[in-house]
Amino acid sequence: MNTTEKTAMTPEEKLAAYERMQAFVKSEYTALTEKMEKLKAEDKTKTVSYRESLGCRTYYKAVLELYEKFGL
Repeated sequence: MNTTEKTAMTPEEKLAAYERMQAFVKSEYTALTEKMEKLKAEDKTKTVSYRESLGCRTYYKAVLELYEKFGL
């Protein structure tokens, strides 16, 4: 099998993959929130690190809101 081919996933595998993805998004959102709080406490809200974190956190928040919208 070449690397571009995918094998069909069972419903159980799909659910497990989804649950891993959801846990990852929640974890990243939490980690970014904590990082931003630390940077804010250090008065570093104008740094590239803070702004990049804000962008990523905004994206993850939108994903989490989609999960919520669909009751997931």
